[in-house]
Amino acid sequence: MPAPSSDFCDILLLGTTSIRVGRQELPFPKRYRKALGLLGFLASERDKPHSRDYLAALFWPELDESAARSNLRQVLSNLNQTLGGADRPSPLQSCRHSIGFRSELVAGLDLATLEHPLPACDSCHADECRLLADLAVRLTPHILSGDFLPAYNLPGCDEFELWLAHKREQLRMQQLLLLQRLITCSQCSGADEQALDYAHLLMKIDPDNEMHLRQVMEMHAAAGHPGAALKLFESFSRRLRRELDVAPEAATLALRDKLLNGMAPRVSLMAPSPFPVIQKVSLVVVLRVQWFSLSQDPEEASQRLYDLDQMTRALLGKKMGAFHLNSAGKGAFFYFGWPNAIVDAAWLAWSAALRLSTWARACQDARVKIGIHCGRLFSSLDNTIPDLLGEITEETARVCHNAQYNQPLVSDKVQQLLAYRGRLHKLQDRRRQSDGTVQALYYQAEENQAATAPASPLQGRDPQLEKLTEIRQDTGPGMVAILAGAGMGKTALVAQWLARQPMQGDTLHRLCCQPDLQPAPLETLFHFLTSHPPSARVGAISSSGRHLYDYEQWISDLDAVNIRDDGQKHRLFSRLVPLLGPLRPSHATLYWLEDVHWCDTLTLEFFIHLARHARPAPFLLVTGHQLPTTMAWPGHCLNLPPLPLSAGQALLQRWLPETASAEHRQQCFHLSGGIPLVLKLLAEHQGTQQIPDALIALFSPDIDRQGRHRELALILAVAGTDTPHEELAALMPEKTTREEIAEAMAAMVESGLLHRVTGTRVRFAHPLIPRILEELNAPSRIRRIRQALMQAVC
Repeated sequence: MPAPSSDFCDILLLGTTSIRVGRQELPFPKRYRKALGLLGFLASERDKPHSRDYLAALFWPELDESAARSNLRQVLSNLNQTLGGADRPSPLQSCRHSIGFRSELVAGLDLATLEHPLPACDSCHADECRLLADLAVRLTPHILSGDFLPAYNLPGCDEFELWLAHKREQLRMQQLLLLQRLITCSQCSGADEQALDYAHLLMKIDPDNEMHLRQVMEMHAAAGHPGAALKLFESFSRRLRRELDVAPEAATLALRDKLLNGMAPRVSLMAPSPFPVIQKVSLVVVLRVQWFSLSQDPEEASQRLYDLDQMTRALLGKKMGAFHLNSAGKGAFFYFGWPNAIVDAAWLAWSAALRLSTWARACQDARVKIGIHCGRLFSSLDNTIPDLLGEITEETARVCHNAQYNQPLVSDKVQQLLAYRGRLHKLQDRRRQSDGTVQALYYQAEENQAATAPASPLQGRDPQLEKLTEIRQDTGPGMVAILAGAGMGKTALVAQWLARQPMQGDTLHRLCCQPDLQPAPLETLFHFLTSHPPSARVGAISSSGRHLYDYEQWISDLDAVNIRDDGQKHRLFSRLVPLLGPLRPSHATLYWLEDVHWCDTLTLEFFIHLARHARPAPFLLVTGHQLPTTMAWPGHCLNLPPLPLSAGQALLQRWLPETASAEHRQQCFHLSGGIPLVLKLLAEHQGTQQIPDALIALFSPDIDRQGRHRELALILAVAGTDTPHEELAALMPEKTTREEIAEAMAAMVESGLLHRVTGTRVRFAHPLIPRILEELNAPSRIRRIRQALMQAVC
């Protein structure tokens, strides 16, 4: 029996369907939808032969024997081409009469990992714990809680459907048994947090079992978190009332009462909430993708839609960090949010939409509709309580419905977030939203627009403008990095500087770096080259003479997959320079890399090489939050400080009405903290009590970074930063000491949310943060804190 080789494939059928060799995911057979069912059946009933007649009748009951066996041969051939190769045998072993699955010819099979025989003893002994610990290393959440062949069915194959239902139930029982044993052994070894994670998975796969609910509640209480246990109870009891109109069992109610009685002496002011508390409000951008197949063959169309759905999930989820909501046959929803600021989230969604529409235009058998909208996400810090998106998904679905095929459409809120990155065209037809208001919709114009000067030039940036001009006039390589946080006016500064430059005949290339969790080498440069029509640009042709449409092929042509030394890198850069087109001696060339914090390191190193060695030397300008941490910047760095008072007052004179008093201008500048974008937004919304979403979005990442200290941050916003630590501890929903309050506040000072005035006195780093904290929390939570404060005063 051969040992599993690194060249053998891994087959995943629980929670997902995937075939991998090492880190590379193999494309699943696209032509036959029944190929997945056949693979799942053979892998599940492995290491024994199955007659071809039985398999043909199982998957093609409507066909005669000859036609069914012919289809089986075609599907089997397709599977063997995917699973096998020149350097690895296929695990599907067949002869004239039967077909089988040899598990020793795969590197890993998640079904085999789940069905690994458990120790026979019933009590938890050291040997059993050791065996389970070794097994737990290979157990992923997909294996422990994922469905077998998720969302897969074969209408018309009744016998297979019965087998599939039975198999899923059998594997589900195996998961429940394994999780119970893992919980017991984790508790015995003192790994209480791991045991709690396993218990939550247990509730996920068997949500109606009150024994599991009571077990998780007791584990939360033992860990010192009775509030979390009560939230689980409230969520479960509401679902019972809503779906079955019944109350929980007496044992569950008794446990609830016991927890309530035990919490009374711990919390003096904040009683447990009798209703579900929304602990967090976040701004998110929602994208809806709906694929359409043009195939006339129903089976081929179903398989194609399934493949496109998996490809969409891989791009948006694994590569771009989106959260998947649902896919119920009417399009998939994804939302982008934390840890990205809302502007970056909008750009992530827009970038993903452009990639998907580009793929769709290259497909001959599929089209796509894409809509993007933004709004508020209501969620709990407890993973067992689902997130709520309210009406955002409904509005996003309407935007998607209005979209043309292969042409993404965005709402006006998203357009405002994308406005500075490129121009969008407005649809002539406007439509009403569900609340009766009129919303405009926008679609893509053209990318890589040249920068235009802002309508209101920034004040207080003359030193930076003069420094940029001085560096450009210098004889050495011109390389400048402008680094600052969101809203500090980096884009406006560059646009204002370019407007002042004599640009007759000069060329400006603006590269907007696309957000990506794992940017691939030279991917930013590739997107820049492919954004121009091949007929208008020499650089749109790869080294092999083909047009640049396939990134993987292009990187392979350039031999840029594994760059091991500086010599290889220099040779690669020499091949890349001609792709940008000729540099004219009589005119200057400027490259502006925007949002450089999203840029891959190799692209940035290439432009540095270009600025150093090309003749005439181009001028390189990069803007963003920060440079990649893995490289040293050889050029100049310009940091943008907050605006001085005189510059802020000058801007407010233009942005505020003439009737605004000097005191009002002073208050606006104080609230802005010298951040230009905040100042502009405050001026635009002057006279309104509600804080605009763009302002909330600017500060929400810093607030979200507080994690478990977020509750204390809200209490400080409502009660005041001068509240004694004893009172703050009494206002916390869980038992908290003065020392823990002091540690949490020190952590918030270190993160930048608070600023230390003296040894013990602190204040919020920005005057708007307390109001934004209240906006990012449910009104019910704020009312409870204020009621508790009133009780303390009385």
